[in-house]
Amino acid sequence: MPAVLEAINVRKSFPDPRSGELLAIEDISLAAGQGEFLTIVGPSGGGKTTLLRLLAGLQQPDAGQVLFRGEPLTAPRRSIGIVFQRANLMPWRTVLHNVALPLEVAGTNPEAAREQAQALVSLVGLHGFADAYPTQLSGGMQQRVALARALVHEPSVLLLDEPFGSLDALTRERMNGELLRIWDVRRPTVVMVTHSIQEALFLADRVLVMSARPGRLRAEFSVPLPRPRDLALTATPVFAQMIAAVRREIVE
Repeated sequence: MPAVLEAINVRKSFPDPRSGELLAIEDISLAAGQGEFLTIVGPSGGGKTTLLRLLAGLQQPDAGQVLFRGEPLTAPRRSIGIVFQRANLMPWRTVLHNVALPLEVAGTNPEAAREQAQALVSLVGLHGFADAYPTQLSGGMQQRVALARALVHEPSVLLLDEPFGSLDALTRERMNGELLRIWDVRRPTVVMVTHSIQEALFLADRVLVMSARPGRLRAEFSVPLPRPRDLALTATPVFAQMIAAVRREIVE
């Protein structure tokens, strides 16, 4: 399938007071196709978030380049939505107004913005909570709001940086199911960073494994599991075998 988002031999470092330079990632190349769900796993501190920020256009590589639909990505775009580890909601704004914020900033007609935001609130399963404030929501519900806000511009690419990492195990499983449901409706290209091998395999078409810092791509696994998926898949022998194979690449 044609690549929507590409990284070509990217390298990124940061100033370090002790050594002068901290090399985060080096010589990484990847391509995500239209509607593909790609997950990235690897050791903590291996540069996964740095890679995602490059793919979002929030930072620029020291070497190599990132392409969006074949053109250099030099700044963030509305076509690329991103959800971080924390929801980062404005506590004085309701769910609806948090979701509508990007539209307001863009100067969208207020009534149109409200209608579009309401549709997203319903899509992420928060019908009836449009007028609630973030402090009245659970962690999982807050992440749903963040996801709705990222989708409000109907991005063709959605980048997810460990969005469910702070949730308890049962809530995280439910959110994985919700994410697949939303992805099936909209079918954006998704690139998601996670520390959970099970989550990575359950969600993805392909799983990329990164090394310890400086992060490099160590392995790639296609996930031949049928869609739609449910949690029963995670109890199958083939799923256990895939988890073991991915884990070996991370720990070796």
